[in-house]
Amino acid sequence: MVEIFKSEQRIAFYEQVLQRVRNIPGVQFVAGTSDIPLTGSEDVDAIFIEGQPLPLSLDKMPLVLRHAITGDYLRTLRIPLLQGREFTDHDDAKNPGVALANEAFVKRYIPGENPLGKRIRFGGPNEDSPWLTIVGLVADVRHTALEQDAKAQVYLPFLQHGHEEMSLVLRTTGDPSIGERNS
Repeated sequence: MVEIFKSEQRIAFYEQVLQRVRNIPGVQFVAGTSDIPLTGSEDVDAIFIEGQPLPLSLDKMPLVLRHAITGDYLRTLRIPLLQGREFTDHDDAKNPGVALANEAFVKRYIPGENPLGKRIRFGGPNEDSPWLTIVGLVADVRHTALEQDAKAQVYLPFLQHGHEEMSLVLRTTGDPSIGERNS
């Protein structure tokens, strides 16, 4: 894929799009995400959790669904924040990397532990990807299918990761399918 925008340009572009959509009458909340639940789009990645023993082979690395999201994503989709904090405008490329994890992540990879403050790295222990500190715990979302249990998921702030493609999710007042119609 040819990169059309540099990360900063991409972030600025999506911020403008979000602002324009926020100004549409009836829009309560709008957010961007790299993967909308139940669409079949999944970004699966291996992670290394600081302080945990290395797996015997790379195919035993913990796997998570990885999502880049903008600020109002949790509010727009009504995903409860269970512990910690949501992303802020300060969670950008100039500041240390942060992440949110879901309940399935905690149950599967750090059972019985407080996830806040844990550090993860995408790839593996020898990768040079940056460490991300978990700053929030969110409720599970069945991302793949309604009949499947939620998978381990990690959410990343769009301002730090500038994902190439974003989809918009909206919460509106009234029926969004009824708009002004010209006769």
